[in-house]
Amino acid sequence: TEKSSELDSFRFLHSKMVDGIIFLRSLSSENAESISQFKIPIVVVDHGFSTDISDVGTVDVNSHAAAYKATELLIRKGCRQISYIGPSPSTGSTRIEGYINALKDCGREIRADLIYQQGDFSSETGLHGIASLFSGGCIDGVLCGNDLIAAGALLALSEKHLRVPEDVKVVGIDNI
Repeated sequence: TEKSSELDSFRFLHSKMVDGIIFLRSLSSENAESISQFKIPIVVVDHGFSTDISDVGTVDVNSHAAAYKATELLIRKGCRQISYIGPSPSTGSTRIEGYINALKDCGREIRADLIYQQGDFSSETGLHGIASLFSGGCIDGVLCGNDLIAAGALLALSEKHLRVPEDVKVVGIDNI
């Protein structure tokens, strides 16, 4: 299972006598307790993960604020119809909340037909999102849940002969 492979990864690295571990994905709460046995510094880069374990630090991204600021940017750049393309709701909920809150705070209507939430944080989500959202609308701004989704969106927009940023402005979150 995924939880046992996390521990197996930590065991392997510990056996190689590493000085520390930077873990770049979600860490299950069950394994957070178990990894303290390794007695080496560990940093978990993950949104929403926190722990009181002394040798485990965290780096967190405020996904809500990032999506909020990105939506505000699109509004400042003149976008009137801004869509959101992101993963299934259980995966990236704080980003969609940032998008919705920014639209509300700027007096914009929240339209379900401008929101695509399916798939994962991959370029395929961007491809499918553009195909779904651009079936007849006049969207001029797209907020993507991450940069991989944005990459897929850019490809799909290019295939539709839409120019970025002239016709449609696209913002991805994560800076990859």
